[in-house]
Amino acid sequence: MLFRSLRLQGYTPSGEGIALDPILWMSFNQKIDPAALLPLLQARGGGKLFPLRLAEPGELEPLKGYVDSAIPGTWMALRFTESLPKDTYFSIILPEGAPSAEGPRKTTEALSFSFKTYGPLRVTDAQCGWGSCYSGPYTNFGFQFSNPLDESLFKPEWFKVEPALANQYVEMSWGY
Repeated sequence: MLFRSLRLQGYTPSGEGIALDPILWMSFNQKIDPAALLPLLQARGGGKLFPLRLAEPGELEPLKGYVDSAIPGTWMALRFTESLPKDTYFSIILPEGAPSAEGPRKTTEALSFSFKTYGPLRVTDAQCGWGSCYSGPYTNFGFQFSNPLDESLFKPEWFKVEPALANQYVEMSWGY
């Protein structure tokens, strides 16, 4: 019988623009004991270690899709014990030697993932039309921002064009 060491199968969050109070999700290739892995985990950001705790069952709603599709016992959800600093890269590291709940073989290398918390809101891209800027009456303009925007708070009147455009239409898509 071939025994494999623990491997990270999936995780969230990733990328940039992450909120200051994220719920971390880690899924593995075999069953784990979250309470045994928690003291081994390191959350590093801005040259500092940040303490983690296991997420409570009532905090898992944002991860419902992950929880529903995961094999029971192969995942863990975590929260930071304090709010994170803005505009900071974080690495979540499970060091070499971490156990699984399925056998004696321990990890032979560190398992990790990273993300960056949101920084100041900036326009990161602006487009005119669909690749070419034709200044006709139906030309669209698009702006991408450095952080996700809350679509439930979006108001088209935030955008003002001078001189005013007849039949101006403003919409938000993809949260950016």
